Amino acid sequence: MSQKPRRSNELATPAEALGGGTLPVLRLDAALARYRSRFARGHDVSLKEIEAAVCSVVDEMKADDRGPVEVLLAIKRQLAAHPASATVHSAAVHWCIERYYLPKQDERSS
Repeated sequence: MSQKPRRSNELATPAEALGGGTLPVLRLDAALARYRSRFARGHDVSLKEIEAAVCSVVDEMKADDRGPVEVLLAIKRQLAAHPASATVHSAAVHWCIERYYLPKQDERSS
């Protein structure tokens, strides 16, 4: 089956923007899937794994010279592929922006 060509106003997911399923992108995908599965079964859930995965994707995309808007929209597209609560989405957007603009913890302590 052939893939539809992307329209110019459609932005890529992190995997597409970085040219494939890089380890941080795969971790984010897995973290979102695990969160959704645990939540659906009524288990306790934590956002720490998703936070770490979002930060890894941001770091990778920023290192690849991706701009902040492209990074944020790529993260939002990845989130859309894994429907979750508004809390998860708003937290991930916050982490994305914070990670892009604020120095990493180890850089702050230097």
